[in-house]
Amino acid sequence: MANLERHMTKVHLRPEVLYAVVDQMWNAVVITSGSKADHYAVQYANPAFLGMTGYTLDELLGRPLTHLQGPDTDQAVIDELKLCLERGSFFEGQTFNYKKGGERYFVRWNISAIRNDIGEIVNYVSVQTDLSELRASQGRNLLLEEVLQVIPDPILMTNEGLEIGFCNLAARNLFDCHVGQNLTSILVQTMSVAQLRVALHENGKEGNNGVGWRVVLEHRGSSGSSIFIDHSVRPVSNEATGAQDLILVGKDISNHIEREENLSKEAKTDALTGLFNRGHGEELLKSLIQGKVLKTSPIAVASIDIDHFKSINDTYGHSVGDDVIRSVANTILKTVRLNDHVIRWGGEEFLVIFTDVSSIRPPLLADRIRVAVATTELPAVGGVTVSVGVGTPHIGEKHDELLKRVDAALYEAKARGRNNTCQAAEGP
Repeated sequence: MANLERHMTKVHLRPEVLYAVVDQMWNAVVITSGSKADHYAVQYANPAFLGMTGYTLDELLGRPLTHLQGPDTDQAVIDELKLCLERGSFFEGQTFNYKKGGERYFVRWNISAIRNDIGEIVNYVSVQTDLSELRASQGRNLLLEEVLQVIPDPILMTNEGLEIGFCNLAARNLFDCHVGQNLTSILVQTMSVAQLRVALHENGKEGNNGVGWRVVLEHRGSSGSSIFIDHSVRPVSNEATGAQDLILVGKDISNHIEREENLSKEAKTDALTGLFNRGHGEELLKSLIQGKVLKTSPIAVASIDIDHFKSINDTYGHSVGDDVIRSVANTILKTVRLNDHVIRWGGEEFLVIFTDVSSIRPPLLADRIRVAVATTELPAVGGVTVSVGVGTPHIGEKHDELLKRVDAALYEAKARGRNNTCQAAEGP
């Protein structure tokens, strides 16, 4: 130790002061001889080193540190250590070592040579750090990531710019996404990063309190199909950047959305023809005859009834009667304009709402339907005709008042011998 003390006095501090400093260091420090002959025997170890290894200073002094090695010590690291000691070069490495009681710990250490005035190595100083807790934490993180990878629901993490920093296997399979890709690129709806950020955070305003919120996004699936994902969104602070990242844990609700849409469609749709049913048609008509709508886009309504339908049922049976209703429905759909609405009003009666008649007379639109039906050949019955009543609502007129006028026009068409189109009388 005399050589070491002479070396330490070069910094103009008394050796006892330097030893006191080293004794109080959090890092483990051990000083060995510089001689291979005594296997680099221990000459000093600070309390941190003793606490890390479980040995007393008396148990270490004069002994090499090879007894700290064990079954899990990486031999390649030890071979590199020996080579550095022989060369007198700086060493840094990490591996498992063993405490006095046999407990394994993961240590990282570096070794520097101390030379005398003529350049001879007189000692080696090693500074060591126990990384067992850090390694265990990293192991837990790796295990957690493995768990996230096998979870069947998509999990994404993005930064503030919505760039994906993590995506599990389920997300990659569903969206064909990858780290570094922007979340906006896997959505069906085209929107900017700023727009999506607003959409995400707007959904989180109520009841958030920094905990999280839910938002449904329509994603573009890996097969090109549309996928609806119910995301649980949670903000989390990024200690590295000081920014706020987002974690999105999703649930594929495409089947649920599809069922809801089907139920909604069934609630609005006539089972026989696929047209809107009377309930939905009536609600639609109510909304369209509001005064504000009529001023900007006038509408008209036509009531259409298949002539002599009872005799068709009596002669050919109800199955053929259903075929006739379906055929007339298809003919009406092919004849009206794209924005017009066709409704099965009940039995053999239909209602058509013409959404914009500002540039064409409603009776002309209605009569096109009558002609189209009359000129369509039907397999069993050869052909049928329809009678049509048509009218336009007045400002402030209720939908049921309009329907009464149109029905009266329909009955007039029937009275004229059927296969006629009549315009409703003007109201008061």
